[in-house]
Order: sequence, then C-alpha cells, then structure tokens
Amino acid sequence: SITRRLIRDQNKVVLVSYNSEKLDANLQNVAVHSINPGDPGFFNILSSYKFDVVIFLSTREEMLDDAGDDHAGRQLDALKNTLDGFRSENLRRFILISSTEIFGNSKDPSKDDWGAPASVNGSILQSCEQLCRFYHEHFDLNLTIARLPFVYGPQEKSGLLRRLIEDGRHNRRITLPGAPDTPCAFLHADDVADFVNSAVNADYARDTLTVNLSASNSIDFSELADMLAGHYAHIAFQDGTRNKTLTRPMDNAPAKKSFGWSDARDLKVE
Repeated sequence: SITRRLIRDQNKVVLVSYNSEKLDANLQNVAVHSINPGDPGFFNILSSYKFDVVIFLSTREEMLDDAGDDHAGRQLDALKNTLDGFRSENLRRFILISSTEIFGNSKDPSKDDWGAPASVNGSILQSCEQLCRFYHEHFDLNLTIARLPFVYGPQEKSGLLRRLIEDGRHNRRITLPGAPDTPCAFLHADDVADFVNSAVNADYARDTLTVNLSASNSIDFSELADMLAGHYAHIAFQDGTRNKTLTRPMDNAPAKKSFGWSDARDLKVE
C-alpha cells in the first residue's frame, strides 16, 4: 500500500527484503532486491541508487503471529546496517515504522513517550527507536518514527484482522488476543500510506521525532467480535491471551497537526 501510494506521485521505489517473493513487484517505477538488510553486502547492492528518503518497516507483533518469522529478532541488526549505510548519504528523511505495542502495559501512555513493552518484539522495537534517536542526535539524521496500531486492508496479507477472518472462514472458533473490554484500534493500510507520503513530502520538523498513528474511532474486542459475528454465523469466540497487550489506541492529533494527515477510513464502515 505504501509503494502504490508513493508511485502514484511519480516516485521511484526500491524494495529490499529477504522474502521479496511475497512482494508485488509488477509495478511501474519499482525495483526489487532480494537481500536481508542485515547482510554485509546490503549497501553495495544499493550503492548505484541515489536515495532521497529511506523507509524502514520493522516487524510488528501482529505480523509475527501469521508468518512465524524467525528473522524478526534480527531486525535491530538490519536497522543498524541500514543506518550505517545511509548515514553519509545526506538523506532528506529517514522514516522508521514502529508500533504502539511499545507502550505495552503503560498505565498512561499519553504521558509516556518511552513505554513499557509487554512482549519481546515490543522491546526490540523500543531498541530500534532508541537506535534511531542516537543517529538523529549524533549524526544529524532527519528522522520520523511512526507507531502503528493494528493495520488492515484488502491487500494486506498478514495481520490480526486477516487472521481472524481466516479463522472465521475455516474454523468454528475465533480466538481474540485479549479480554472483551480491551481497547484496540485498527488503521487502514491506505491511511498508513497517506501518512508516509505526507512525511516524505513534509518539511523536516526537528521537534516531531515520533508520532502515534491511530484510528480516531477506537473499539474493544467485544465490538470486534460483534462485527465478525455478523459475517460468520454459529462462530464461538474465546479469549486466548487475557493479559497480553499488543497495540494501544493513541491520540492521533499530533500526526494531524504536524503532517496534515487524517484517518479517512473507519473499520466499522469498511
């Protein structure tokens, strides 16, 4: 979704991934390289390009549950390799896609910019953010960190909602990742892409390092169960991980103010 949004404005996009066979490469102005950004030869392969913006998409926990991705724990090495490679390239902006899961079990995430991760992946993402801040402070990296909630969309091949829909289609039981009253936010992938496009083209704001992207209308898992039950009759729901917190709904006003962004799509309508 991000790639499609960027090429709509005539940008050339270079996709780099160790599992590039999963990517839609049949797009104009898109080049694909199949290599892990943590590999030593990563930057040599990309040295022929002149990059204006680099976007590092970290692995969010809802992606792990689908793929069983054994590379997820290596993303800190991949991020450092990417930062080192582009440190002297005079980038206009480096964008890290993180997750609101870093807030974990924080009692008041609105007053806590650092969070209290409740998962290994959340701790890794926290370290990724800290590493980017280090390069921002010591190497003058033009940085934006965007934290996402759950992401959904018709072209998304992983994620919590996709998994729940597949469970509803093939099983008679859907396991929700939390208690019924657990608040959650689902952001459409096209809204994420719109933010990235805004961040790519916005003037660099040194005081806006991190933004929490979230849907304006949050729901809880009981509401989500009601929505799914409307599509799948005779489905039973169970609470599988009562104490596990993945993502947190957050105030999206700073993202709207600093980047002129808005979440145009609502899960209840979509």
